[in-house]
Formats: sequence, C-alpha cells, structure tokens
Amino acid sequence: MTIKYSIIFPCFNEGSNIPILLNKCNKIRKENIEFIFIDNGSNDHSVKYFKNAKKKYPHFKFFRIKNNIGYGFGIHYGLKKAKGQIIGWTHSDLQADVNDLINAISIIEKSKESFIFLKGKRINRPFIDSFFSMSMGLIASVVFLKKLIEINAQPTFFSRNLFDDANDIPNDFSIDLYFYNLALIKKYKLIRFDVNFINRIYGNSSWNKGIFSKVKFILRNLFNIYLIKKNYDNN
Repeated sequence: MTIKYSIIFPCFNEGSNIPILLNKCNKIRKENIEFIFIDNGSNDHSVKYFKNAKKKYPHFKFFRIKNNIGYGFGIHYGLKKAKGQIIGWTHSDLQADVNDLINAISIIEKSKESFIFLKGKRINRPFIDSFFSMSMGLIASVVFLKKLIEINAQPTFFSRNLFDDANDIPNDFSIDLYFYNLALIKKYKLIRFDVNFINRIYGNSSWNKGIFSKVKFILRNLFNIYLIKKNYDNN
C-alpha cells in the first residue's frame, strides 16, 4: 500500500519513554502510515531500547544520529527519510498525546485541500508557559507580518510539496516557525486544532528547566527569528 502519512519522532534522551511511546504507536498504526523514530544523538539508555525495538517493531523505521546537532536537525533527517504524501512530526516525550495524530489525520482526510498545513494548538497550559508562547507568537507575528500563534505546538503535518520548497532549514526549535511561516507564504490551507499538553511521565526537558531557561530560550528564538527573516528576504 502507498504510504500517505509519515510521522517523525525526534528522540533525545527519552529512553524511559520510548517503550511506552512505541506501544502507543503500535496500537494506532495503519498500513498507509509510517512511523519514523530518530535517536537524535542520545547519551542515555535509548540506544539499548532502540536496538531491541527494531526486532519487536519491524514495521517501524529507526535511525540514529551519532551526535546531537539539534532538535530541528533530527526532524530534518527524518523528513528526508519520509515517503508519505503528508509528512510531519510530534514530540517523543509523551507530553503530546499520540492519539492526537489520529485526530489530525482524520481532519486532513475530511479536507479537500491539496496543500495543507496542520498544527495543534495547546490548551489548558500553565499561565507562565502560555504567556511565553503568546509573547513569542506576538513578536514573530510583528516581524513576519502574519498571525503566528502557538508556534511550537504539536503535532505538525503538511503536504510534501512544502518540504520540497524548503531550504536552509534550521537545526533547532525554530524549525516549527520556519515551516509555519513558509506555509503561510505559500498560501497553504492552515488548520489548527486543540490539543492538551500533559506533564512528562519520565525524564526531563532538555531545555525547559525553569524561568531562566525560558528567558534564554526566548532570546535564542529572537535571534532565530532574525535569521529566518533575513533568509526569506534574501530569497
């Protein structure tokens, strides 16, 4: 059967979550969906879990990047391996519900648009997290002169054509902003749907370690906004 949907899970030090994630994905898998798991340079026990998973889940695809270059690099690597007509990604830390993938696919199936960009919209989040997300969205909206909200929400899906039109894809978290803005530039049909963002079961965020890490994250993203805008203006 032709692969219609490719879903990428970038995994960095998510060893304890991987068995749960794989089991959840196995329950919702269909013949026209491929699941791609990227070990994005993990230095925990992920390597052992992925090695065993290849035997237990031969219908899934597993790839390992030796050194962690960045969140966006792992996703980009997976996008290059994807064979689906609709491609995208979501988090592997279980904060994004795997069942949201099925909801997203159902929405896409009902749409008659050929060029679509679908992204979750997080609800019921703590005030401080919502505030930071809203602030980043407001800044990005002013810079790009487009409405950009909940930029890093997951899952993210889009027609393969958008990836074919992409160049200089960021290696970090700004990959979400990059494709979101590119989809608006290319006038893709934008669809948002509500998703809950739950607490981690295992492990810790690689970047979100408190208020100071959030500020650092925003400053880094402000610089990335500048770089993305500069890239667009030069092309």
